[in-house]
Amino acid sequence: MAISHTLSQQIIDTIHDVCGYNINFINTQGMISASTNPKRIGTYHEIGHQVALTGKTLEVGLDDNFNGAREGINIPIFYHQQIIAVVGITAPPEEARRYAHLAERITALLLHEQELSQVNRSLDLQKRYLIRALTTGEVDNREYFEDSLKHFHLDHEKRYRIMTFLFSQDVNISRMESSLQSLCQRFNQEVYAYMYPKSFIVCIEDDVYAKQLSVMQTFIKQNPALKCGIGQARMLKDAAISYQGSLTALAAIKETQWLCFDDLTIEILLSSLEEAAKKAYKQKILSPLKEEDCAFLRVYYDQQMSLTKTAKALYLHKNTIQQRLNTIASKTHLNPRHFEDAVLFYLALRI
Repeated sequence: MAISHTLSQQIIDTIHDVCGYNINFINTQGMISASTNPKRIGTYHEIGHQVALTGKTLEVGLDDNFNGAREGINIPIFYHQQIIAVVGITAPPEEARRYAHLAERITALLLHEQELSQVNRSLDLQKRYLIRALTTGEVDNREYFEDSLKHFHLDHEKRYRIMTFLFSQDVNISRMESSLQSLCQRFNQEVYAYMYPKSFIVCIEDDVYAKQLSVMQTFIKQNPALKCGIGQARMLKDAAISYQGSLTALAAIKETQWLCFDDLTIEILLSSLEEAAKKAYKQKILSPLKEEDCAFLRVYYDQQMSLTKTAKALYLHKNTIQQRLNTIASKTHLNPRHFEDAVLFYLALRI
């Protein structure tokens, strides 16, 4: 196991904080790689080398004469049943002896912590690889891809949805990422990844999605800095289609935080239009109108073009509703009450 200088220094500093004596971290070739006495770094420690070769703790007294060794105790550090280093405590042996076991435990704990960190980083990279492969449909290493699917229990015979969470600009990304990870782990869904700069993508089993929908909706409502688009249920080979569906759902979100591709209709068509085309169309249809006219039309179409329902929703008389419709028709030369013209208005208002 490779031990970096940073970790070596952290180990000896931690032991020093507990016992107050100078500490040396000696590699298996007998060289001091970290020390609370900077002058000793890079020097040879004969006793430390012997300890690394024999695996036995050795004490050095004042009368002993060894190259690079001073009074103290030198303890072999075993990890996964192998000697990986030696820790030397510079102090009278009867004093240093009191801290020998503690030095072993501190070193083992810090090494274990590093190993867990490395494993977690490796798993995060594997998850990120899977998410990229699934959402793009591009697999550059089929063997690694299939091994990763097996590792995270993804089945070619099951249907999955891609969920794309979008963070607002002012959110604490680390905290939100942690919350989303906890949500996924709660449902035993292991494949997710934060994608720079502000999205979090999850591959979720369709059955789990159906069962946990209300829980996820509650989570979204409790986090107003989040929006979520959910793609259609697909086999893994078509996960990229589900991902594009999640982006379409995200783009269609207006007054809510959450949309599923399954619930979309006209938005599917509108999402395929270029922004320049949308802007030109909207300008052509709505430019003669004021914002209050557009707001009025939105209510009118939300109320299924019913004069009675629109009048009730706006607290206006039916005659006033008719007058406003006539005014809009005169401004645009399109009649919002005629089906074909109504479609033109409706599309312009939805873009």
